[in-house]
Amino acid sequence: MLRRTTAKPWQYLLVAVPAALLFFVRLGSRALWASEFRWAEISREMAMTGNYFWPTIDGRPYYDKPLGTYWLVLAASVFTGKVDEVAARIPCAVAGLLAVLFLIFIAQRLYDARTALFSGLVLATSFSFVFFSRHASADVETVAGELAALLLFLKNEERPAGWWVVGLWSLMALTSLTKGLLGFALPGLVIVSVSCLRTGWDDLRSGISTGTLRRRLSWIVERNRWLFNPRSLVAIAVGAFIYVIPFAISQHQTGSYLGLYKVYRENVVRFFHPFDHRGPVYLYLYVIFALMAPWSLFLPAALAELHAPGGRDRAPLASSDRFVLTWFWATFIFFTLSGSRRSYYLLPILPAGALIVARFLSLDDEMISRLARLLLK
Repeated sequence: MLRRTTAKPWQYLLVAVPAALLFFVRLGSRALWASEFRWAEISREMAMTGNYFWPTIDGRPYYDKPLGTYWLVLAASVFTGKVDEVAARIPCAVAGLLAVLFLIFIAQRLYDARTALFSGLVLATSFSFVFFSRHASADVETVAGELAALLLFLKNEERPAGWWVVGLWSLMALTSLTKGLLGFALPGLVIVSVSCLRTGWDDLRSGISTGTLRRRLSWIVERNRWLFNPRSLVAIAVGAFIYVIPFAISQHQTGSYLGLYKVYRENVVRFFHPFDHRGPVYLYLYVIFALMAPWSLFLPAALAELHAPGGRDRAPLASSDRFVLTWFWATFIFFTLSGSRRSYYLLPILPAGALIVARFLSLDDEMISRLARLLLK
């Protein structure tokens, strides 16, 4: 049976130090390649021209991503002395390490110290997470921002109408300034889904399918008090201001609305009417096994176990299991429904997958179901 224990500070180091070595050692030993040139060159031209609100490559506008990731590269270049391979990759390495720590803290609140530390270890040693933590891009920064938002929600879900929602929307806005509106969409989707499913499927079915329309809407509002309360109006306004202000400054300086147009094109149009990166609807069913290798070998058994009816010993943690499963499947369905699909788009599912595997491997042998044992073999 799992007992809610708290990890000691030195135990966090057992995961954080190896993760830091994986992410940071010889970070600049490999030349920039593929899309890495975009982050390095745009940041270099910003530093050269002094225009930090107009991204260019060879002097031509290239506004496909928000400005936040380029600013992080410029911040890293203060320590390296120039925009080079190390400066371009440091932000993702830092984000990767933060993501591992945030996942440990999330798992600590949901389960126990052993599961928490194990989940961090699984994430830190998953193939694609190591790769992208050493690769100049915006993907791991998005993952770290989402985890920070979920951690803040978990710490405050007992007081859903508190002022902490201002911090939540600010975090989502800052995350969205790295890769795009995913910083709002993913944490928001997971939090709404978890809020509706926290007490189980039966309660959800009863809440949205019985009674008058007013009663059903009241049930949804009550379950999502973190969103439907007066303080959220302030929080949303603050988040919108943080997100929009770089685009507004860019438009004021250049007279161009290219940045906001690209946000719409790259996030909304690409989701509903993809103009590139088209993949089969089943793409992520097998891609996840490559992204999460080698731990994906345990994923089918872990999913089967957490979906199986729990015994008496697991009942106290049923709510935590639902949280993790809802997080996993909400993310998977979101990216599957998107018309534009590429393998690494699914990277944000890795923390949930890591926590599911860690939860499974932390169970005592006698608690594992027959189906999970079969899949494990």
